[in-house]
Amino acid sequence: MVMGKSIEPWPTILAPLFRRPGRAVDTSSACDQLALPPEYVELLGFMDGGEGYLGSQYVRFLEFQDAVWINTESPLQNFRDGLFIFGTDGGGEAFAFDQRSQNAIVKVPFIPLIRQYAHPVGVTLRSWVEMLGPASKPKNPALIGKEIHEITPILFGGSPTDPANKTLIALRLYIEVVVWFNNLYRQMRPPGSGASPTAAMERK
Repeated sequence: MVMGKSIEPWPTILAPLFRRPGRAVDTSSACDQLALPPEYVELLGFMDGGEGYLGSQYVRFLEFQDAVWINTESPLQNFRDGLFIFGTDGGGEAFAFDQRSQNAIVKVPFIPLIRQYAHPVGVTLRSWVEMLGPASKPKNPALIGKEIHEITPILFGGSPTDPANKTLIALRLYIEVVVWFNNLYRQMRPPGSGASPTAAMERK
């Protein structure tokens, strides 16, 4: 008989992360209403938001109230198109449940937040976390809770490497900036075109 692989509890897998206390009692009903996977409810029972490295990938799991705000209350809800954002990489990309594909895990840029740019990174939340590798705490505590934002996004011709083009922004303010750039992108993008705003401006 072939024995299945034992399932490690979230505290064993994610204990090294910087994290906030769990709140499963508060979140399970809301997760059911939002059609979020049971694994996510279990994760929230262990930690209500946390961040650090999984292998070489930096992952910020959002506090549940922030995830609900982003996906159901902020103007960003108008762009998510079936993607429920539950985390970020701390530097311009979101991790989300694809609710049109059994809550598979995808990674998608915040600017622009468009479904066609999402790419799958995991089948389930747990398998994705385990695939990334061992958890470790953030190397720079000053970055906790902040998003690294490119002042002029790459999409608009900004440099991805120039330190002068980068700034730290608290999450909710960052979402406001993301909404502004997504609106600008949609205003400048030629209808039916995959061209970037930069290309559109060059044609004028």
